[in-house]
Amino acid sequence: MKRIFLSLICLILVSIHGHGQISKDDLSFFNTSLNALVHEPKQTNKVANYFLKSAESKTEKAGALYLLFAYEKLMGNNIKSIEYLFGAKNNIENEEHQYLKALTLISIAETCRRYGMESMASEYLEKAAANVTYIHEETNKEIATARLLQEQAMGSLFSTNSEKALQQIIESTTSLEKVRPLFPALYASGMNAIAQIHDTANRPKEAKSYFTRTYSFLENNNLKVSSTAATTLVGLGSIYLKEADYIQSRDFFLEALKIDVIEAEVKTIALSGLSDVYKATDSLEAYNTYYSRSSSMSNNLLADERNARNTLLSFIEEDQKQSILDDEYNYFVLGGVILGILLVLLLGYYFYNKRLDSEYRKFEKIIKQLENKEKIKAPEHVPEVPLQEPKGVVIPLSTERSILERLKNFENGKDFTSADMSLPVLAKQLKTNTKYISEIIHNHKGKNFNTYINELRINYIISLMKEDPRFLNYKVSYLAEVSGFTSHSSFTVVFKSIAGITPKQFVTFLRKSNKEAS
Repeated sequence: MKRIFLSLICLILVSIHGHGQISKDDLSFFNTSLNALVHEPKQTNKVANYFLKSAESKTEKAGALYLLFAYEKLMGNNIKSIEYLFGAKNNIENEEHQYLKALTLISIAETCRRYGMESMASEYLEKAAANVTYIHEETNKEIATARLLQEQAMGSLFSTNSEKALQQIIESTTSLEKVRPLFPALYASGMNAIAQIHDTANRPKEAKSYFTRTYSFLENNNLKVSSTAATTLVGLGSIYLKEADYIQSRDFFLEALKIDVIEAEVKTIALSGLSDVYKATDSLEAYNTYYSRSSSMSNNLLADERNARNTLLSFIEEDQKQSILDDEYNYFVLGGVILGILLVLLLGYYFYNKRLDSEYRKFEKIIKQLENKEKIKAPEHVPEVPLQEPKGVVIPLSTERSILERLKNFENGKDFTSADMSLPVLAKQLKTNTKYISEIIHNHKGKNFNTYINELRINYIISLMKEDPRFLNYKVSYLAEVSGFTSHSSFTVVFKSIAGITPKQFVTFLRKSNKEAS
């Protein structure tokens, strides 16, 4: 078995070395190592140290540190395990691997609960729950979900909400079933946790059922000699002890103590359980032996617990300080962003008002021109539609005067508002030809035909709006139609090119002006 395991580890190491770093989205090797930890801890420890030394990213380093945390916890080196756990947290904190983040936070919550810090455990579980939501890989999500629900159930039990705790562990069973084929040891550990929660909730029948199923599963998967099996056996021994079945209880406790890989707390329970068994069966010598061993181990655990608790408190305090610093930095950044937005808004408001003032001055100029009966003309810089101007066209003076007279009558009328108005149409109306009309407009009006017609149309619609307030309530599309334009957009472009402001702005300013005048 050991040779097979070593060969597998070597194969995985070579494979991962050949492919570079641990994949951000697939930690199958990480899960495999966690799964192997319960029956081959020393080999898993070697693998974790290898990854720690060869880590090329913080994610790799965090994964290795988490494995070392799990190993040291199993070996009963609680202070070291806490150091590795917070080392994993510090490395993964700003990385994108949600699975590792979630597992680390859940384990911190579990450690806090173990040392009586329930409120801190709840805070870390809340953070872990947020990370679990963003795990995409299905197997990782199921493992993290099961672990989260189990820890949440323990929290519910602490707050005497056993109904909620039971509901949470039932949910965790669904996730565990999905990872059973790939990671049997992780599955069995989860089943043990469910059994322990039932036992804590004073449901011995259900606890016994889960422990029994778990032990049968461990037997079928060659995991009888593992820390998980030791936990299962001690769980069964404790239940049979409560039932006063001392022979069964003794056998389970003794079987657990034969396993080399057993957590210190589990071993202490087994020793204490055996002392109770032998006391109940009047085996005083055996009772004294196991009572002495369990008392000695309990004292050592209490001393270690005090030191471990102090270590945990110092790491949590440092973690909280860092959180406060991070919050202060975030507030500073947020304040800077808000200040920047306010500055942009103020600058925008300043330039908007400046532009508005400029446009209002243009409006006032238009009104003044109307009052002085001046025509509004397109600025010289406004691009005109290029036309081929006739060259060398000689127009008899009498004809020219006649056309100019008829052109004046045209300007005083409304024919230019026809959407069909064109140079040939105008030439026909004035009873002349297009060459003469184009030449006269160019020489006497200083513009081409299109600009000439557009100016007439814009002057016409502006006069209508000035003289008839009803036109201020019409849509721009209707104003465009009345003045001879075929589209809303072309009317707006031409209006602004001649008046300097849009039709909408002109209407707004004119309403304001009329209101102030009244």
